[in-house]
Amino acid sequence: MIKRCLKEKWLDSIKKIILEILIAAFVGLIEATLTYILKYHGTIESMGIPMVKPFLIFGSPPFLMHKLKIHDHNLQMHRKLGKTYGKYVGRSPFVFTIDPDLIKEILVNKS
Repeated sequence: MIKRCLKEKWLDSIKKIILEILIAAFVGLIEATLTYILKYHGTIESMGIPMVKPFLIFGSPPFLMHKLKIHDHNLQMHRKLGKTYGKYVGRSPFVFTIDPDLIKEILVNKS
């Protein structure tokens, strides 16, 4: 009888330990995933470039790019935010510009 009670207590404690380990692994996996996805958020803001705010982990809207004309959307964003603006596509930051001086500065080799 005593052996049976001890065995049941031992099995209960093993089950609790396994459950705690699984919960800790799940929480760690969620934290690692969010850290990976949100790694580059804040890059555009730190440069002082006006931007389209990202939505959670999905990036900046619009999300259904196949339902609109890209050139019309970009022209609308340039009118709204200025010659240079940024947005996130998924987790990656993108900078769009129509400023000829900035384009020349980036593309011309000064050596």
